[in-house]
Amino acid sequence: MKNLGFLLLAALFFFGAFRYTLRPDRMKAEFSDHPIGHSPILMVRALGVVMAVLGVLLVYALYRSL
Repeated sequence: MKNLGFLLLAALFFFGAFRYTLRPDRMKAEFSDHPIGHSPILMVRALGVVMAVLGVLLVYALYRSL
């Protein structure tokens, strides 16, 4: 059950990374009233990269626990 949780959380991080890194303009337009809508694009992309790194770390932790 713990392994499934790792996979689901990693999938969530990868989805966030995809949205924040590859489509920052769309994210800024979607959330114009949110602080992310007023942030520079490089900051939004950096957040996406952090999410991708966390996803990779979760997958690695899952691999190590098997």
